[in-house]
Amino acid sequence: SAAFISAMTAAMQVMDAKNLGRRQRMEEMAQYLAFKKVPHTIVAKILDFYEYYDSVFQRAGEFATLPFDLAMNLNVHLYKELLRKCPVFYNISTAAMLQLLSEMRMSVATPYQIIVREGQPNHNLYFIHRGHVRVWKDFDEDTSRRLLVTLTIGDFFGEGTLLEHLDGRKGLATATVECASFVELLTLT
Repeated sequence: SAAFISAMTAAMQVMDAKNLGRRQRMEEMAQYLAFKKVPHTIVAKILDFYEYYDSVFQRAGEFATLPFDLAMNLNVHLYKELLRKCPVFYNISTAAMLQLLSEMRMSVATPYQIIVREGQPNHNLYFIHRGHVRVWKDFDEDTSRRLLVTLTIGDFFGEGTLLEHLDGRKGLATATVECASFVELLTLT
């Protein structure tokens, strides 16, 4: 019981030190951006991004030292249900999923960021791990802009253009995809 309390106290002290370091880093970043006369709207977006990024990826960094095989097995556990929502990957083996995940990258997109623009080449398949995006038709035309759908956790997009690209065609996006929040994406190129 005393050993447990001691261990918990030590863990809380480490977490407090990490949070203090993160707050100091954010303050230093804000001071630097103010010194460089970066507009407040951009500073706010940058600080929001790092606040979000730190809150989400703080734990992920703890696994950075895992051996590659063990890290891949962890990724299969974390992302297999997300990938299996895409019909192309529904019945793939664990070995194939390991290979697929080794080719994928996790990234964070910010609110209002355009991930795919209608009429532009797209060679990626995106899986939404967290957050949501809006899919628009005629996004750049204010008078005819139409919201087609909002996609969220577990949804994917880009499959049509990726398949066209793999088939030797241009793979041009048929819609614009805009982030409606911070979005964590697992991307296959």
